[in-house]
Amino acid sequence: MASNFPALDLLGETSRARLEQALDTFVPAASAAPRLSLAMRYAALSGGKRIRLSRV
Repeated sequence: MASNFPALDLLGETSRARLEQALDTFVPAASAAPRLSLAMRYAALSGGKRIRLSRV
């Protein structure tokens, strides 16, 4: 579906990419508690938990 707001789409996509990169950087990949690290990464990085831009 084509959007009437391409600049807003670009901003949303850029912001999403930056957020994903920051989360991947700051959520530990491995630690002394590997199960905890895996649970943290799953909770923070799995899809469907990001704020979506709404177009009205």
